[in-house]
Amino acid sequence: MKNLLILAISHKELCVEEVGKFHISPDIQAEKLQEIKRKFNIQELMFLSTCNRVEWILSGIPSDFNYPAFLARVYPNVAIDLLKEFQPYQDKVAVEHAMKVAASMESMVVGEREIITQFRSAFEFAEKNNLVGESIKLLANEVVLTAKRIFSETDIATKPVSVVSIAFKEFQELTHPKDAKVVVVGSGQTNTNFLRFLKKHHPGFSYTIYNRTLESGEELAAMVDGSARELKFLSEHQGDVDILVACTGAEQAIINHTIVDAWREGNNTLPKVVIDLGLPADVDPTVADDIGANLISMARLQPISKSNLAARHQAVRACSKIIAESLDNWDKVIRNRQLELALQGIPAEMRKFRDRAEKEIFATELEQMDELSRKTVEKMLDYLEKKYVGIPYKITKSVLLD
Repeated sequence: MKNLLILAISHKELCVEEVGKFHISPDIQAEKLQEIKRKFNIQELMFLSTCNRVEWILSGIPSDFNYPAFLARVYPNVAIDLLKEFQPYQDKVAVEHAMKVAASMESMVVGEREIITQFRSAFEFAEKNNLVGESIKLLANEVVLTAKRIFSETDIATKPVSVVSIAFKEFQELTHPKDAKVVVVGSGQTNTNFLRFLKKHHPGFSYTIYNRTLESGEELAAMVDGSARELKFLSEHQGDVDILVACTGAEQAIINHTIVDAWREGNNTLPKVVIDLGLPADVDPTVADDIGANLISMARLQPISKSNLAARHQAVRACSKIIAESLDNWDKVIRNRQLELALQGIPAEMRKFRDRAEKEIFATELEQMDELSRKTVEKMLDYLEKKYVGIPYKITKSVLLD
């Protein structure tokens, strides 16, 4: 590749809020990137931007390209001290870096799969807007293939590390009625994510959402086709409760004996499963013991998450082996493409030789032939032309690449 350079900054160098200063708004991204490509005389450009990472992937940069000056002009309102945190990767080291990024080996949460989709989407966006050519296309192809191998052949993503995923896995191992009545306390992101799992895998469940602000509760209720009430009415809940899900961010437990006793007095069925995703806990642990419920709490989930994350980090060794194999193959990919480019003129040259043979050197002989003989000669020349053009490539490849 011609002068491949990747300029990267992520959570490893700066806090996520500061990384956010280097994002480019999606609605102006195409125009902005085309302007940058033209202004700095860069042949190919790809821009990857996630919640905690920004990557400039440049190919075919000028020989006098100065990346600190490039960054200073692209981000004129960002302090120089922050710009200095960008990490440069060149040529084969850049290829290795891109593979590690797409395989989530450099992610804040090792093994998260979203990054490979983000990398592919960034490339497709660049291709659609004529920002990239053959070099970055080759790179993106090898990077994605490598990341797919890592996700399928190693344990880097096999064990969940998010408490929501682990909680749902623990929940699935328990028995519950198909038409379970679910009471949800809190409508934040954690509960929202957990309810997405429930809604997808248990369509027969029904939901009542309790939240401090009714508006936010109604938004979550709409997502699961449920109903919403203000949190202050929690003790007045009418109806059975098979499953209780809680996560509010409150400083002390919201689900206490007073709440449960009120439910008892209303002759409600008390929950058999309690999922408490709050820190600190939203459910008094003695309540679960009192009602004989299975308690899935952060105290139970965090050690599993820590263990699973450690297992993912151990899998990085196997990932590194795949990266090394892919880098060896990358050399072959580049040499193979260089060979193709060097020999791409052969078909045209072969056509010139044939035209001269038919129109000049053997023109008289061909005119003297009958129609059937001429057609036979043309077929033979067609066959030889098609077969011959591949011979130099095969021979050269066998000598230089194999």
